[in-house]
Amino acid sequence: LYFEDVRVPLGNLVGTVSEGFEASMRGFFESSVGIGAMCVGSAAGALKRAYEYTKQRNVLGQYLIEHQSVADAIARSAMEIESCRRLVYHTAGLIDAGQKPATSAAINFLASACKIQPPEMASRVCDLAIQLHGGSGYMTDTDIHRFWRDVRACQIGEGPTSLHLGYMTDLLKVHDDLI
Repeated sequence: LYFEDVRVPLGNLVGTVSEGFEASMRGFFESSVGIGAMCVGSAAGALKRAYEYTKQRNVLGQYLIEHQSVADAIARSAMEIESCRRLVYHTAGLIDAGQKPATSAAINFLASACKIQPPEMASRVCDLAIQLHGGSGYMTDTDIHRFWRDVRACQIGEGPTSLHLGYMTDLLKVHDDLI
């Protein structure tokens, strides 16, 4: 849709004149935090199921979890999930405390980080969960395929990573206190 020279009667305005961009940007950044939260939840769900599976799956007389590389991958994934959880909670807490996205460089930076870091982490964790489940990770008998699909959608929605990284780079150019 394209609108040119459209006049909207004052009675039909949503919000106030000249606040539309700020309102849409605030929603954009707040939804980026929501994307991060969804990815943390999906990754945690996928890892929990994968961990339970590795304790039950016996290959050549040894449970998968008894392989050091498997245990290390699960531990690393748990660490990454917790790190992203803290990022999301911190950012959401700042917004809940009244710091407004689209007017605060720090919140915008953190919100973009919530759109980048948790989806990338969740993609790795879901890939690991599928790998640990083997062929059954693709099947509808497990939830693993659903977690991966949902995380993939989160990587696409609310703008691509390159857009957010470019925005964060621009913020750092004028707000060196963010580092």
